[in-house]
Amino acid sequence: MRCTTPSSARTVDQLVAIGSNGRVYSVPVAQLPSARGDGAPVTSMIELAAGTRLIGYVAGPSSQPLLLATSKGYGFACELGDLVTRQKGGKQFHRRRRLGRAAAAVASGCRQ
Repeated sequence: MRCTTPSSARTVDQLVAIGSNGRVYSVPVAQLPSARGDGAPVTSMIELAAGTRLIGYVAGPSSQPLLLATSKGYGFACELGDLVTRQKGGKQFHRRRRLGRAAAAVASGCRQ
């Protein structure tokens, strides 16, 4: 999966990790280590189901527009805030069996 997003995030923003099981997981940017080697992996901050891999990440403000696409050609337009959850177990954003696996997430600064 390929995610494109601005290279910086503010401490009030969220990091959203996209799982191979169709779930999204969020971590406040303020909880992330400040530098390489200073902290723990993101997977220690969330609860992944057995056999699930993280296949992409995106960070930014809640109003950041996103386009999520699946391997079967389905697309979902949303804002980053729609994917944020307080549950460590994540939030289901699509049904993998029916719609295919998550294939891309593109963050865009422009709106139409």
